Amino acid sequence: MAKVLKLDPSTASVVDRGANWIRVTIYNSGFGQHIEAGYHAVLKTGWWADPELLDLGEVQETRPVSRRKVELLIVN
Repeated sequence: MAKVLKLDPSTASVVDRGANWIRVTIYNSGFGQHIEAGYHAVLKTGWWADPELLDLGEVQETRPVSRRKVELLIVN
């Protein structure tokens, strides 16, 4: 079973997207170097006490941009 990476809209932003892929930058991750290809990415949405998880797909590649910022390529 793949590990799940829960993205928070307050620290993640979309950089680019295509028909079946999305490129996301995570700010202030603090664990950016530990994210690996193969993780399954979901986006937390909805109210904080009752969050919903939106399935984004599988992380195909990661690229550290700085010490606290990492860019992900997610393919659905």
